[in-house]
Amino acid sequence: MLPPNSTLQSFFYAEDIVRENLPIGKVRRQVERYYKIEFSDLSCFTEVIHIRKTANAFKHREGFKDFRRDPGLKLLEKFEPTRENAYQAIDGARAFLRALWKKSKVLLFTAF
Repeated sequence: MLPPNSTLQSFFYAEDIVRENLPIGKVRRQVERYYKIEFSDLSCFTEVIHIRKTANAFKHREGFKDFRRDPGLKLLEKFEPTRENAYQAIDGARAFLRALWKKSKVLLFTAF
């Protein structure tokens, strides 16, 4: 969670990202454009993508992977969540958010 009144949190509300319930791709582009960063350059970004794919698989397909988006997958292949995977996902998300927070603060202070 971001500290209260943080720049990044203010950005999300100022850009109506929270209220509009925008698709993740549009949110990503807006944040990247505003802070002049690439999410793919931040630590653990691939882990965040994996978390999203896993969550969407359970939300939309009862845990089945989306073979339409990854041609290398077998038909009816499922995510098999484990406690270790959950801890890994939490650690990865934490590392990504820290990297995003650090990068956005650095860019904020170098802009003045």
